[in-house]
Amino acid sequence: MKVTPPSETPRQQIDDFSSEKGVDYSELRNGKKFKMTKTSSLLQDDVITLECRGSFYTKFKWLSYNIKNGNITLYSNINAQTKWKVHIIGNGIVSLENLGVNNSLKWLAITQNCDVILASNTRDNHTYIYWEINILDDGTVALKNLQEIRYLSWLDRITEDHSVGLAPNTGDRYTGTHWEIFKH
Repeated sequence: MKVTPPSETPRQQIDDFSSEKGVDYSELRNGKKFKMTKTSSLLQDDVITLECRGSFYTKFKWLSYNIKNGNITLYSNINAQTKWKVHIIGNGIVSLENLGVNNSLKWLAITQNCDVILASNTRDNHTYIYWEINILDDGTVALKNLQEIRYLSWLDRITEDHSVGLAPNTGDRYTGTHWEIFKH
């Protein structure tokens, strides 16, 4: 599949590839909470936050970049490091740019070692920054990296240490793969 780097993608909507299920809007922390019904709900350059909706309750639920240690982790509240800019690639595929960093590391990616990191650019052969947004039956979304490594590709919350990793699927054992999107 040929993909266009985010910097070269025109302002467009993600193509709709899911069924409509109805929209539920309400206010939350300067953002609009909504149930995604189709991926065209996201536009180029939208600013979003991602809340993990896993079955184990923890106050650490917002996908974030930890400035202190450089890891992708979960925070308990919304701040600059929890905000992500959407770059449309097409057909439900996005790249996510972290807005809380001032250096070259800004793209949500995975490495060949299955680590979830921020990558420095979109052309590095050892990181993979393209994510497919999948709408699940419960109205949440799951983010699947297009580069499946060792059968792992789904963005997953690790409950024990508030970190983020990859899961092999979005099934019952991996409810940390269920995310809700908030637009800002």
